[in-house]
Amino acid sequence: MTLQFAFAALLTVGRAIDIQIGFGLAALVDPTTRNTLPLLGTVMVYGAAAIFFLGDGPLELLAIWSTSFEQVPLGAALMPDPEPLLAAISGAFLVAMGLGGAVVLALFLIDLAIAFMSRTLPQMNVLVLGFQVKTLAALMLLPAAIGLSAGLFLKLLRIALDAGPRMLAR
Repeated sequence: MTLQFAFAALLTVGRAIDIQIGFGLAALVDPTTRNTLPLLGTVMVYGAAAIFFLGDGPLELLAIWSTSFEQVPLGAALMPDPEPLLAAISGAFLVAMGLGGAVVLALFLIDLAIAFMSRTLPQMNVLVLGFQVKTLAALMLLPAAIGLSAGLFLKLLRIALDAGPRMLAR
């Protein structure tokens, strides 16, 4: 469940970047859930999944499942402590915003520059110019932001994987 929250945080940040760029209308259809996913959020989730599978993520996940079956047998009820879960959710969303923060900040500054240009050149079509400039900026910044933030991807996955055992501890 905590991994789902981590990936949902990445999808949320990706959707925010998509909307800010103008890709809000473009969405990918997930054939398993028949749900629409944001374009850049899907790229970020695939990056996180690749880091998860390249590291010790599957082994740690199996260890968490094994521990959960030992502490809470099948058919037994468990009322987990909500504090570790809430800490994991808030930490995951905070780290995910750190992943997309540089791109969001750059797109905001581009929006400000285009807004100032529209005040001085009212005859210019700001909407068309804004889409093109923000798309080019995102396509240049996003690979660098994702490539340089591998540590944040690892931190996000570590938050998600550490929250499971803390929820089981009584």
